[in-house]
Amino acid sequence: MGLDGMDLVSAAIDRHGRRIQPEEVIFREGEPSGEMYVIREGMVRVLKRVGAEEVCLAILGPGEFFGEMGLLPSPRSVTAVADSEVLLIAIDAATFGQMLGETPALAMRILTRLAERLRMVDERLVNTMTSEGSARVVQTLMGLSRGGDRSTDGRIRLPAGVDEGLVAGQAGVLPSVVAGIRQRLEGLGLLGCDSDGRWWIASMRTLEDFGEYLERKRQVDPLPLDELAALAGMDLAEAEVLAERVIAKRLAVPERGIEAGELRTPMQRYLELKLRFEFRPRHGAKDL
Repeated sequence: MGLDGMDLVSAAIDRHGRRIQPEEVIFREGEPSGEMYVIREGMVRVLKRVGAEEVCLAILGPGEFFGEMGLLPSPRSVTAVADSEVLLIAIDAATFGQMLGETPALAMRILTRLAERLRMVDERLVNTMTSEGSARVVQTLMGLSRGGDRSTDGRIRLPAGVDEGLVAGQAGVLPSVVAGIRQRLEGLGLLGCDSDGRWWIASMRTLEDFGEYLERKRQVDPLPLDELAALAGMDLAEAEVLAERVIAKRLAVPERGIEAGELRTPMQRYLELKLRFEFRPRHGAKDL
């Protein structure tokens, strides 16, 4: 988000300076807009409301800009709060157009940064599509199981000829998505392959629970662990430990989990599934 070389235009825009006190709200999500801002001094937090909570998306420093969607204009999509005493340059659409015309180097920096932000949005869209695709893969496996047969140990053997390509075609996803969910299910002990190449499912009930977990995760999980780790300045393992502790505390249950009949809300159901399928498999738990 950096705008190196702001001195090139400081003489032209210093008259638009605005000093903000710590914890003062610069603008709120949903408010009308008409300006973007460049930070000359201090730090700014960018927040996004997710359900009943606000998530910190970024902390920006000197030389960085934010609120650029306000030049369209359109309602604010985030909230910005001063993290310290801040000196901002407020830039409206007319001033922005003049700056771009007079300072091509600045225009290129802004366009480059906007392209980076669009790339990040694209990546999140792909991640969302992959998440939905994983749920469709599970649904496809459950459908294929109806044409299978049950072995003596209770496993359901899928029809001969089921492979990643067939599942990908029926689920409407790329084979790489099927490969990823297959690896995940194999790690959970839910899916396997006999010596003759026939796929099998260990437990339909558990597979249904896993499908429910994926769907609830897509609907209600506001922050993937990799994003949580990045925002909190942790490595992924530390973020996993923290998230697991928070979930267990919210459920107020012993480490081994709780019975389904004790759950009181859809969110509690999701958190219980998250413990089963996302955290405890890493610890070698067998109670899936």
